Parts: sequence; structure tokens; C-alpha cells
Amino acid sequence: MCGKTPCAHTARRITISRRISLDLRHQYYDTRLRPGGTRTLRYDLKRVAGATALSGRIEVSPDAAYVRFFKAYLAAYTLTPKERALILRALARDEASSYVLWQETKALP
Repeated sequence: MCGKTPCAHTARRITISRRISLDLRHQYYDTRLRPGGTRTLRYDLKRVAGATALSGRIEVSPDAAYVRFFKAYLAAYTLTPKERALILRALARDEASSYVLWQETKALP
């Protein structure tokens, strides 16, 4: 952090997920953790001039696969107004299911 905002070009993001085709026939990748598994995340950038803190967080999006599905479905099909409203309601619900599991900021010496 440079003051209260992230320092330019220092953000790093790692996504742990599974990507499957919308028809469920193909799995492109799976980086999820097995039960009891762990993952070590490393941040190995040199300290940027003006950096005052290091901040990290874990955000969980349990319904990300449904969000992708509903967005693709809306784009691919012509729906009745009632069908579209139902899909949009489900999409809004699933987009709202994300939450921050952990967040911490440590001041740099």
C-alpha cells in the first residue's frame, strides 16, 4: 500500500477454481484444494518506493460457476420476459454470494 491505496503495478491475484464447459463435457483446469489441503502463496516483488504496508485478502465466490453459466445463457438464448427475469434474479443472487474470508494489512518497517 502507498498510503491508503495500492501501489501501482504491485497487485497480484491467484485464483483457485475449476473451469468446466457450460455443457459439463470438458474440464479445462482444476486448481481447487483437496479436503485438508493447503497452498502457500508467495509475494516476491521488490519493495516499491513509498510503500507503507502490505495487504492481503482471500475472497470466496462459491457460486462463480453459476454466474458464468447464467451470463452465457443470457447471451446465447432468446428468452421470454419471464424467463429472463428468473435468470437475472438467479444471477444477482449468485453474484451476491461472494464474501471476504480473510483480510489483513501489515505496516512495513
